Amino acid sequence: MGFLLLTGGTAPASWQLDRDTPPAFEVMGLDDRPGLKDSVRLIAQRSRRAIVEHAGVDWEGTARIIWAEEQAFLRQTGFHPENVAAAARPREMTIWINARAWTRSTPRQQQETMTHELGHLLLENLPGGRDLPLWANEGIVMHLAGQWTTEEHLRLLTAHTFGQLPRLADLEEGFPRDGPSQSLAYRMSYAAISVVAQNYGDEPGEVRRLVQRLDDPVLGPRLAEEFWDEFRREGWQRATERSLGARFTTAVIVMTGTSAIFLMIAVLVIVAFLSVKKRRTERAAAMEEEEAWAESLTDEDIQDIYGDREDRWEAEEDRE
Repeated sequence: MGFLLLTGGTAPASWQLDRDTPPAFEVMGLDDRPGLKDSVRLIAQRSRRAIVEHAGVDWEGTARIIWAEEQAFLRQTGFHPENVAAAARPREMTIWINARAWTRSTPRQQQETMTHELGHLLLENLPGGRDLPLWANEGIVMHLAGQWTTEEHLRLLTAHTFGQLPRLADLEEGFPRDGPSQSLAYRMSYAAISVVAQNYGDEPGEVRRLVQRLDDPVLGPRLAEEFWDEFRREGWQRATERSLGARFTTAVIVMTGTSAIFLMIAVLVIVAFLSVKKRRTERAAAMEEEEAWAESLTDEDIQDIYGDREDRWEAEEDRE
């Protein structure tokens, strides 16, 4: 996954807050662990700064970040705690952190997770962001969090090669619950938003113009309606599939992926070994046949086949 961690530089105007401004974040459930509480707040500040600098859009108000044990996390979010480190409830401006999964995550994963969840809070505060289909919402948030790698792209290409890409129409209000299908739904959402954002003038991998359009009080709601339009959705579906390339091309790319390379090397080694073994067996059999054939020859046969031997010429000279 990607990683957004910004240090140095001058903070945007929205971060130049005076003492009368409400805090951007309220971290709850960690009063007895001040060090961890400060760490969570710092990660949230970095994530919000990254979103503002990438999207050019900020939001007002205080976001609550609640530290919860597994059962409380499941009860409040509905997500199984063994799979999810944090989850947002945007309309309540709240992020729930799964204590066990969070502490087992690396700093990079924590930063990425926080950026993703804050991205949901941002969209909830945009005039056109709160009414998006689920695939569009998740795709935008994944761009803001930088959640894309070569491995992710390779897996999406694999699904495209075998005709297993999800339909955006099936991802408007919910994602599959099983892990592999859900992961593929997120990858498809990211790829589709890449196409949509470029249609609105963004560079590949960016969503700045798209998010700013969603922030417009007039254009934002209109854009949200376009995401629900069946004709446009099907057009984006086809455009996303085209952006991944022809299936023959993607098959070649998939087969040259890292794991596939090792598999192909192993196959080639086995084929080469079997070929060498076969040639040796055939050579040995041929030699055995040749020896048996040679032993069956008479002197006259040898004379006819090989001609006069040197010793035969020498014997004739001695007799003369």
